[in-house]
Amino acid sequence: MTTANIETKNGTKIQIEGDAEDIKKIIVAIQDSSVKEIPSPSRQIIRSKKRESGPSAMKRVENLKEGKFFSQPRSLSEIVEELKKEGHIYPITHISGPMLRLVRKNSLRRIKQDNGWKYINP
Repeated sequence: MTTANIETKNGTKIQIEGDAEDIKKIIVAIQDSSVKEIPSPSRQIIRSKKRESGPSAMKRVENLKEGKFFSQPRSLSEIVEELKKEGHIYPITHISGPMLRLVRKNSLRRIKQDNGWKYINP
């Protein structure tokens, strides 16, 4: 597979990956201003990469629960910090939803403490 980096007269930068013959056709089409459509190559030029997903934020919080983390009342910020220690970085907004679902499932309790909610084992 060959890669070509092209900069047009108006400053547009184009990167093309493909067979040398496909790239040649595209470059000729770009240089020929009368061509209104660039010919499509014989195969797909850009392939999207599928991201591997790991356990959800919910599952990671449930793992904290199994590890007795919630034996004492914990705030959302304490939960986020504990997840960071394990290498899982989430904004606090991504943790509040799973926490509420755990409370509704009666897996955790929440109590109002220090002008905020704290989560603890039932």
